[in-house]
Amino acid sequence: KNCQLKVTADKVLDIAKAAVQHAEKHPGQTLGIIAFSEDRCHEIETAISALAEKSAKKSFFVQSEMPISFYVKTPDRAVDRYRDVIFICAENEGIDKITADRKFAVCTTLARNETVTFITKQDLAMQKTAKPSIFWDWISYLQGKSDDAPGQAFSDLYSTSKPKSKLVDFPGE
Repeated sequence: KNCQLKVTADKVLDIAKAAVQHAEKHPGQTLGIIAFSEDRCHEIETAISALAEKSAKKSFFVQSEMPISFYVKTPDRAVDRYRDVIFICAENEGIDKITADRKFAVCTTLARNETVTFITKQDLAMQKTAKPSIFWDWISYLQGKSDDAPGQAFSDLYSTSKPKSKLVDFPGE
């Protein structure tokens, strides 16, 4: 699986932009978006609706027949809802370590081809004082991958070439 980290100032808006871009460039690929709270899910859905109105592919986001190729859900509601691409709205605030680790473990297993984790600079700054957890281990791993490929533009994540399959090694193994 191809895994990416996107550090952003506004993860809701950037996830919405990436979702619309995904629908335009890869309408045949399914997409799942995971946020850790219902409120955040609604914020993302609202942002996507506003941006999708201007897109020729807005029908990608309003499907009524099965199979549905797009969703925005919390980890608890997304269990076993695999998609080609998963966007994760990474948040560690307001939830205990065990819950955060469990939710993040669910998120990272749902993508068939690609996972893009969105996090703000403010959230990332919390890593320095945070207790060790799967959540922060995953973020550290993705940061290391990002450091290996400096200068890769976010738009390069959605090139027309097929994503390369990669074996994921977790830190400490």
